Amino acid sequence: MLRQHPSLRGAQDEAHLAFLAGYVAHLAADEAWALKMARPQFWRRDWPGVDRWDKFFALHLILTVMDERDEPLLEYWQADSLSSCEPEEWLPFMTDETLRGWRDMVARQIMPGGISQTLPIFALRLRCDPAQIRAALDDPARLEAILWRHIPKALLAEVERQAYAHSRDQLTVYLTEFMPAPARA
Repeated sequence: MLRQHPSLRGAQDEAHLAFLAGYVAHLAADEAWALKMARPQFWRRDWPGVDRWDKFFALHLILTVMDERDEPLLEYWQADSLSSCEPEEWLPFMTDETLRGWRDMVARQIMPGGISQTLPIFALRLRCDPAQIRAALDDPARLEAILWRHIPKALLAEVERQAYAHSRDQLTVYLTEFMPAPARA
């Protein structure tokens, strides 16, 4: 990505640097998730008696479990901080208007009293009713049968640990190799 878009090798200002750092960390976490969880556990591994759509449904269940687990950990200032970001040509392949749309959609959800859109978004992907996802999440026996018997919670914890480590390592490489050292006074 940096070869194709050399402008990502340097930030225009502190806000742009924070965005780029978050973007690099996000991409690295996505990469680790794809290589350690999605591909080997959901796409390549056979789940006897489970069809492809049910595995896709289970993937969205685990993502929702993680989302609902982590959302309460956010602090009030994070939505305000996100809302105040004003992109100025931060990405060469995405318009500022698109970034503002994503910013606003996420900020509305994470603000105090915000309503998560995870279930409606996933229901569109799955072509099902959000209530179908909610019912599976709220029934521990069903969640065990659909998800946890195939993907043990310990495996999820290990993949998340690896994803965080990979994300941190990639962020360190990015900041070390592509961001100039701050000027000393």
